[in-house]
Amino acid sequence: MPAFTAILVFAFLCCSFCAQAQQDSLPFADTSFFSMENLKKETARRFEEQDAAACTFYIEEYIFDGVHVLLEGKQRNIEKAWRIYLKEQNKLRLKSQKLRSLFSKTRTPYWKAQRVQLTQVSSLYGDLITVFQRESGLTKMTLIFKLGYNVSLSPALFPKEQEKLRAFLQHFAQLNFQKHYGGHLKSLARATKRVDKEIRQEAKRLKKGQRRYERRYASKGKEDGHKKLSLQVQEQLLHTLQKEKNTYEMQVLQYKSRNSAIRLELNK
Repeated sequence: MPAFTAILVFAFLCCSFCAQAQQDSLPFADTSFFSMENLKKETARRFEEQDAAACTFYIEEYIFDGVHVLLEGKQRNIEKAWRIYLKEQNKLRLKSQKLRSLFSKTRTPYWKAQRVQLTQVSSLYGDLITVFQRESGLTKMTLIFKLGYNVSLSPALFPKEQEKLRAFLQHFAQLNFQKHYGGHLKSLARATKRVDKEIRQEAKRLKKGQRRYERRYASKGKEDGHKKLSLQVQEQLLHTLQKEKNTYEMQVLQYKSRNSAIRLELNK
């Protein structure tokens, strides 16, 4: 194979690698998302994970009922956002402490507000405990409202209050979603603009090459295998760029749809 053709193939592979790297840095990016159906399924799965749910959690030798949610984003950023959220919503200040566990020698760090009242949840006073843990690339946030030595808001004893606690955490999770993906929307816009420019350039280059090939070879009943291969490589590159653009556009649509639903929920 001549050096020119080898260079073309190498350039195509490099472009494909760069396109994949660019996708990996954005939300919901995956080569399997080239269909709207696949994107909808994956998006639904991720959003379902971000719905707050009831759970149990060990604190020292006791099991407490609470609620948890999986959030996307860096743990330290979520912790900071949670402290600001509680300060604005309830004028609460959290203190950093560490949990002792019967199952591990390591101590789990957590945040605690002692002897406080969550007016959105209950008129009762208690200790608000928040634990952050990394799980499968996400931040697992567990919230417990401890009423006494070994008592917390539970579905059995306090069903209404426990549901309000879940809604309280869900409200924060929705705000976190808006903040986390707001920046990604700008990244998607830049990525779409970049790919669109590359598509126009490649389409123009391909059209020019096809005309030249038609004039020099096809119209005279001749054929050049190397020139034909280079045109096929250019066509494949153009096709890959178009799929990349379609993926970005679908991601934007999915984000805007979810964001609109969240705004409606928050404004109820």
